[in-house]
Amino acid sequence: MHMWVEYEGKEETPIENARVKFYQRDSETGEGSFQPPKIAFGDVMDSFWQGFWNPMPGVRKALLLFGLPALVGLRLIWFKRRKEP
Repeated sequence: MHMWVEYEGKEETPIENARVKFYQRDSETGEGSFQPPKIAFGDVMDSFWQGFWNPMPGVRKALLLFGLPALVGLRLIWFKRRKEP
């Protein structure tokens, strides 16, 4: 989930602007409205890269990339050994 507050003088960013609002409430009437967000996939990936991937420690990156294949490989090895008479 991601939310932000608008205030006077706030600069828009690729992921925080009027086009990507999913839900908004009118400050004068109090009415809420929904709209499908209009955001480019590249903007989402850039945000992910800058916010999550770059600051992530190298060990965590390795676990993320190689952890699942390693677990699947270990499971296959264990399954084969279990089947052998």
